[in-house]
Amino acid sequence: MRESDKHAEQSALTWLARFHSGHWSAADEEAHAKWLAADPAHPATWLRARESWERLADLRPLAANELRAARRPHHPHFAPPRWRAGLALASLCALLIALLPTVLPGSFSEVQSVQTARGEQRKLTLADGSTVQLNTDTRVMIDYGLHCRCLQLLAGEMLVRVRHGDPRAFAVSAGTATVRDIGTEFSMRQDPAQTSVAVLEGAVEVSARPGSAFARLGAGERLAYDNSGHRIGLPDIPLADLIAWREGSIVFRDTPLPQVLAEFGRYHAVNFEIDSQLQDYRLSGRFASKDLDSLLSLLRSAYPISIRRPTPERLRLEVRRS
Repeated sequence: MRESDKHAEQSALTWLARFHSGHWSAADEEAHAKWLAADPAHPATWLRARESWERLADLRPLAANELRAARRPHHPHFAPPRWRAGLALASLCALLIALLPTVLPGSFSEVQSVQTARGEQRKLTLADGSTVQLNTDTRVMIDYGLHCRCLQLLAGEMLVRVRHGDPRAFAVSAGTATVRDIGTEFSMRQDPAQTSVAVLEGAVEVSARPGSAFARLGAGERLAYDNSGHRIGLPDIPLADLIAWREGSIVFRDTPLPQVLAEFGRYHAVNFEIDSQLQDYRLSGRFASKDLDSLLSLLRSAYPISIRRPTPERLRLEVRRS
């Protein structure tokens, strides 16, 4: 930063301190107007100082002593001049503005929206060092502030590993549910009909809907809620199978064929049509999520199934006629 810019910032903070001192006068107003007009950069610097002050609203108690000193009646002989109290407050503001991004990383960042395409997977490292792995067709909002490291899973699936040592809570909302981290690695999935949570390490607290009590969920445990916030049953699936997607795999264990196709459909821009006679066919195995052709080849060889592709976006599975 240029020396002139540093001087302008310090001047802006001094004016800010004087403005909040309780002794702002008509003379101050006039002098401030002259300062703004003295340099084209001053108005923008003043605006940034005021925005920083607003963002620090919850931390202003730290400046209470300086504000009281600035507002105290001034004894003509031994009270400190008003500008000294103003400078003290300006210095404190500058210090907080400089240190908070380090103490509370990302606290002044804009809300961020991240979207993966169908078939895409991405790993994010957040401002505090926490990591989020996003699965196919996933959208998440990231909102770090002074009080909360907040994420909102709007659609799709993600795996979160929380970095500790940050005083702010770490919370993820999806559908009606909210997950509050206690110290953990956990996965969440948001489907049109339900929200599911699985804990790999540590523990989380889960609330089914706003205002409801939090339930503790430990390592190896999982649960799901429907769109009304009611808990629903889940099949007994190993956690390793649930997060196989981060290695590019999908695992099926005696899974109905319609469910197999629906899962593959998350990774491919294809609509599957299935003959009603195939509804009870089941499949087990580990498959590469991007390799749809291998899955179709296996189905043709293992079952009396014929596959037609009326359009590039449609696949029709029917019973093969002899």
